[in-house]
Amino acid sequence: MPTALEQIKEIIDKLAESGSENIRSVVNDWRRNVVLMIAESEPLDALSVETLKVRLNALSQQVEAELSGVLSDNQRRLFVKGIQTVDRIINEKGIRHALPFISEKKLDLLQKYSAEQIRGLTDNATRSISTEIDLAVLGQKSASEVIANIGKNLDDPSIFGTVAKRAQVIFQTEVKRIQNISTHDRIIQAKQQVGDMGKKWIHSHVGVPRPGHLMLDGVIIPADEQFELVGADGEIYYVDHPHDPDLPAGEVINCRCQIVPVVMRFEQQRIAAAYGRQTAVLQRLLLRLEPDNIQREAEELFKAQFREPLVEFLEKVWKNKIVPAVCLK
Repeated sequence: MPTALEQIKEIIDKLAESGSENIRSVVNDWRRNVVLMIAESEPLDALSVETLKVRLNALSQQVEAELSGVLSDNQRRLFVKGIQTVDRIINEKGIRHALPFISEKKLDLLQKYSAEQIRGLTDNATRSISTEIDLAVLGQKSASEVIANIGKNLDDPSIFGTVAKRAQVIFQTEVKRIQNISTHDRIIQAKQQVGDMGKKWIHSHVGVPRPGHLMLDGVIIPADEQFELVGADGEIYYVDHPHDPDLPAGEVINCRCQIVPVVMRFEQQRIAAAYGRQTAVLQRLLLRLEPDNIQREAEELFKAQFREPLVEFLEKVWKNKIVPAVCLK
């Protein structure tokens, strides 16, 4: 039976996929309408083009409102799901709690910020379309060439092919951003009643991974501590969660990482059950081996008993920083 976390993750993934498809659908309808308007305006001359541009600008504003609406609606859904994720995990552990709904100020700010990104996207696309039309009027391109450059479909390397990709990147980035923010804010809020709340970094394993993000996959820390993220620039960033405001754009755009809540006492029990025997054996080995040969002998004996290199086990210990506190007492 799926855990509460698995159930919520499935719902969130479906919401994000549905929203992304809606974004693509709006852009594709926009493309078709632009192509139709251009075809209806033939032959393209100075007079017809002015009327055409007025219609295109009006269409652009309509599309901007539709794209912003899809993004804003999904940001709100993921904002709520972030909160519900924390509540479900706490409830699943049988812990009583009563928390008020968290402030929506950050949601409002991010929705306004995202609307500005969409406005920039539609404005750039409208300018590119106008340039293509102007070239047609000057006789440098035919109407069919203009339509081809605008895009016969969203998979073309065209104006609308680029628009569709950028719109989906904006969507994925911003809905994940608000989900991580609301999850983290709820975890901090819950810590007031559940003192051992923690958080776990989860990598999506989708696309080409950022090495620093992949290194954090599975790392668990207390709720009020920060992750140490090694950026692509070699800098170490201390962050509360993926999409943290302190991260540069290169560590945020199209990032699908997320944090999930953990209750440390139950996580300690789970890890102790998984790694307890290996850790106990390693502790005994370290006590009886000679200091001069301790590394070589420990590696040989550990691998012989568990068929796993010692270094790989220690990497697991490092990723789950609470293991030594649980098992090495």
